[in-house]
Amino acid sequence: MRKAGPMFGIILFLVRLMYLAYCGVSVLILAPCCAVLAAVLSGGAPVMATNRQVFMEPLGG
Repeated sequence: MRKAGPMFGIILFLVRLMYLAYCGVSVLILAPCCAVLAAVLSGGAPVMATNRQVFMEPLGG
């Protein structure tokens, strides 16, 4: 049986993003912050290693 923790974190930060955007906070700054926090708290794959393997490998050739 899967844990509900990762999905709860993602939904929590999505609701937080919508609320703060409604209050007038810039989405350009808020969205990346919420995405990073949701990824870190989801407990899935290691964030930095996944980012480096997906995005940096094609850059190096």
